Amino acid sequence: MENKNVKEMIPFVPENNSVQVCSRDHVHRIHDANDPVVLYKSLIAAKETVRISANSKLSALGKQMDFLIKEANKIVEQSKRDEQLHNIPCNFKKIAGNVYYLYKRGNGTEFFSMLSPDEWGRQLNNFEYVGGYRLDGDYGFTCVDGAEDEGREEERYRQIFKRIGY
Repeated sequence: MENKNVKEMIPFVPENNSVQVCSRDHVHRIHDANDPVVLYKSLIAAKETVRISANSKLSALGKQMDFLIKEANKIVEQSKRDEQLHNIPCNFKKIAGNVYYLYKRGNGTEFFSMLSPDEWGRQLNNFEYVGGYRLDGDYGFTCVDGAEDEGREEERYRQIFKRIGY
């Protein structure tokens, strides 16, 4: 193929004989890769893309940090609660894996018992049942009757719905 000018390769049709779909000047214009305007526009586009990418990555890291802070706060709250539960009097040695039941006397003092509310019978009228706790292998307590978990579950659902925009 011979070296022909671009204008020679595209046949010219007079305007009165055809419908002009696009400008002849734009069709026959050859873009120079070294054109300062083109280079400037590509530089601006690259900078914008880098900035958007960095912002989205930083946003994702921020969300992860928020999640980790919430998890750390949960751990601190659970450890405080576990420490408080370990300080409640009981007349036996606690063994990991067993369930212990927390009661409150009329004067406000609390104590742990191995007896569930059903096992107390009529004597339960003297005490207020607070909750049942299983002593885990790490010596933390897990609420077994759902007294604490109901509030946490509702809060978890609220956070999920808030995240998805409901």
